[in-house]
Amino acid sequence: AWLTTTDDDGGRHVVRGLQAQTPFAFQAGTGGSGENITVDENTRYQTFTGGGASFTDTAAWLMNSSGALSGATRDATMRKLFSPTEGIGLSFLRNPMGASDLARYGYTYDDVPAGQSDPSLSSFSIAHDLADVVPLTRQALQLNPSLTVMASPWTAPAWMKDSGQLNGGWLKAEDYGAYASYFVKYLQAYRDQGVPVSYVTAQNEPTCCSGYPSMSWNASGLAYFTKSELLPKLQAAGLSTKVLAHDWNWDVYDSYAAQTVDDAAVRAHPNFGGIAWHGYGGDVGKQTSVHNQYPGVDAFGTEHSGGTWIANQQREDMLNIVDYTRNWAKSVTKWSLAVDQNRGPHNGGCGTCSGLITVHNG
Repeated sequence: AWLTTTDDDGGRHVVRGLQAQTPFAFQAGTGGSGENITVDENTRYQTFTGGGASFTDTAAWLMNSSGALSGATRDATMRKLFSPTEGIGLSFLRNPMGASDLARYGYTYDDVPAGQSDPSLSSFSIAHDLADVVPLTRQALQLNPSLTVMASPWTAPAWMKDSGQLNGGWLKAEDYGAYASYFVKYLQAYRDQGVPVSYVTAQNEPTCCSGYPSMSWNASGLAYFTKSELLPKLQAAGLSTKVLAHDWNWDVYDSYAAQTVDDAAVRAHPNFGGIAWHGYGGDVGKQTSVHNQYPGVDAFGTEHSGGTWIANQQREDMLNIVDYTRNWAKSVTKWSLAVDQNRGPHNGGCGTCSGLITVHNG
């Protein structure tokens, strides 16, 4: 057992973190008589893939190249986060494919000068991620080899969009194929760096939000792109990465993801992996409703940020873990792994989100 002690009502100011307690073992006849727990071994639920957060550009930069942490402090922090024996054993990472709102600036992996395009993706490069995101993700995998990595894009490159900008706009129909190839190149590049990516989503929170890197979709566009472009290209490339539908809130599933998931051909595709859920709107029971409709479709909790709007963060986190897993989720994922003392840097979007850790920078 491990104990973390805080001295504030919000459960944010840690006085003593991850203190190992005296080991104990459950033995017959040693408990009180108040409660009985009966385990029904014949009823099976989902397996648990993991819990974790995201190496946003903000988190990775703060922890690595910002200079805020010494190498020794960074490594000790990584052990506390990812080691199953020396820390809390985080086992699930959902990393942005390019910039999100918790990034220092906007970028993708194929940015070209305004007015130009690159349909052959000849300028594709993950060089940005090689500075911080890739080395820290690789270190996390070394600390916890059972770690699962997924990736979600906030936007396609600006030249693929009708707006010509990273913030807002729609993917142009003529670039659906190039965008699916963009996913393939990303997955291959990460694989070549020793980081296998097990899951992707087509889009983080479609239609939200124009104030930071983002891209709009409707249900039919997502369904077509997933079925006719993304899934076939992953399979043709020999990639085992699976696509998760939705990646948004419970209350908008019917409006954005149902058309994709309702397609039996999508559900049967070897590269389809299930549904990704966020917890910012609606009721967690939606996960069970969809599970009852499609029992063979896995559910993953892929984003639920902490923040200043939450009165007691520790209590909220525990309730979220219970809620997600009682409603069939195989993962529980918070948002940025780290922010600084000003809850940044951020590129528009959330200026009140908290991380798993706070890195004091400057």
